[in-house]
Amino acid sequence: MKAIKILTFVIIGILIVGAGVGAYVYFCTDTFKSTKEIFYNYLGENQAEQLLESDRTEQLLTKLSTQNSEQKINVNLNAVMNGQNVLNNSNILINGKTNIAEKKSELNVIFGDNDKKDILEIDTAKDQEKYGLSFKGITNRYITLENKNLDIFWAKLGIANLNLDKIEPTEYSTQLSGKQDNVKKLLSNSFGIIKEQASKEKYSNLGKMETELDGENVQVSAYELKLSSDEMKQVFSSLKSSNIDVNKIIDTSSFLGDSIENLGFDFTETIYVHGGNLARIQITMKDSYSQTIQIVKTFEKNDITLSLQVENSKGTQIMADITKNSTENNEKYVMNLELTATEELRIVADINVDIAFNTNVTITALTDENSYIINEKSGDDIKDLFQKIFEMIKEREGIENTAIGILYNAIEMGEQMPQMNEKLEETLRATNN
Repeated sequence: MKAIKILTFVIIGILIVGAGVGAYVYFCTDTFKSTKEIFYNYLGENQAEQLLESDRTEQLLTKLSTQNSEQKINVNLNAVMNGQNVLNNSNILINGKTNIAEKKSELNVIFGDNDKKDILEIDTAKDQEKYGLSFKGITNRYITLENKNLDIFWAKLGIANLNLDKIEPTEYSTQLSGKQDNVKKLLSNSFGIIKEQASKEKYSNLGKMETELDGENVQVSAYELKLSSDEMKQVFSSLKSSNIDVNKIIDTSSFLGDSIENLGFDFTETIYVHGGNLARIQITMKDSYSQTIQIVKTFEKNDITLSLQVENSKGTQIMADITKNSTENNEKYVMNLELTATEELRIVADINVDIAFNTNVTITALTDENSYIINEKSGDDIKDLFQKIFEMIKEREGIENTAIGILYNAIEMGEQMPQMNEKLEETLRATNN
């Protein structure tokens, strides 16, 4: 009898241990899970937030509006048009400061190129309800606008019905939040529908492969979900039933020629796992015309990188890589943007952003001594002032090779187009006669 009791306890013990081991193996490893279960185990419940990081973006905008900060932005631009280099390593250097308590901010913007880094330097300042603008070597004071009775000011310049008697600070966080919420809602519902509708057979274990993470070649496990264009149409149909207008949130018609739901994209989502953690998400949508949208999000130890690539049927490509490194008092971004329009036009931009928070900043005050108030000046005086400034900017050596020079030439060409069209019509009439 005693032996039976002992045996019973042994069996119960074995069962408890076995159940515990089984539970551990199931919940803490991938041994008994289906590929679909493994897929969502690493992705988590909120794919949309993982891709967008909207919460972090809102936190950044909140910090910018509530904490003192210094901002440094360095932009390098190169452009080739019809085989000719129209922008030779054009450079824009921006240094900004913000003091929240004093309601002051300033920006120093320097335009240069590969040969000279300071072709044109512009300073802007905000001091309470005053806005100042200065051009180094051209103006010796800030051209200052006082933020009051602006309807009278606009009228003097011939600008009617603007209904802007006072400049109100733009709430970028609110505007961006609304747009992000729409995109987040779209993605959340899309991923939720896909998870619900896609059968286990749509998920594949791609096995082990090598990829680069943190500057090293490492081995990762890859899992993939594939859906056909017909299956994606069912997803879009379900979104419509949920009163979500895809085309209103993401308009692809201007670049890809049609709405994303009508193009018939095949959908592939691949995740890469390293060390038991999600290392990369890759989403690719491709239609029968080889038009492609690809989004890649990589999670490394210190950096997070988002890559986007869009290509239409004419061979035009847009590529963007954004790498972020964040600490409590510092945000750094490295961005690489590229537009290729067949062989006719290629534009490349390299952008570095460095934002430091909780800094002790000293900002220029706009005083009677350093300001030229234009509120009470006549419309003709204001127009003459800026006309002289623009003429002096045009005379700067190398200005045509800067971003502002290219923009200025484009504006001039736009102003000349009506006259050119009139001359062309006159020529055609003379020819016909």
